[in-house]
Amino acid sequence: MLSIEKIERRARQLLSDAKVTGPAVDVRAVAKFLRASIRPVEADENISGAIVREGDQITIGINSAHPITRKRFTIAHELGHLVLHDAEAKVDHRYAQAPRDGIQLAALRNRVSSEAVDPREIEANRFAASLLMPAHFLEGSLHSYKLPLGDADIIRLAREYNVSVQAMNYRLMNLGVPVDVAGH
Repeated sequence: MLSIEKIERRARQLLSDAKVTGPAVDVRAVAKFLRASIRPVEADENISGAIVREGDQITIGINSAHPITRKRFTIAHELGHLVLHDAEAKVDHRYAQAPRDGIQLAALRNRVSSEAVDPREIEANRFAASLLMPAHFLEGSLHSYKLPLGDADIIRLAREYNVSVQAMNYRLMNLGVPVDVAGH
């Protein structure tokens, strides 16, 4: 399993290479930088997205019915598979389908992805959080807040980064940012 530090470094390097300088990260522009196209698809509610390779073409399918913050996290998650796991070379056969017309499903984001049981899914989730809420961006944002952060602060940060409040809570917790758990 990749270290948290290595995942953070890869996300930060990608942001630098893609010339992203602040929140909210334009995850579609980062995908374009990696030559991946984004395509909304109709899917079961339990399916968030998938990354598919067809020759040199990389397509990230995202559930068109999900809220924008979920779609953004799903795109970042799939980019994590691309950057960390080389989706073309390492197909997760539990999710793989037989190739159809030269198309191979390389990775799928569903409820299992967030259950913290598959190391590759944990890594892709960590990468997504690091990409959408980079520690160095958050450090800059936090200068205008009084610690510990309250609920209203977390909501404001989530809006600034265009992520869910839950994702922001997890990220702040994982970075060791003091949060007022009582909400006062």
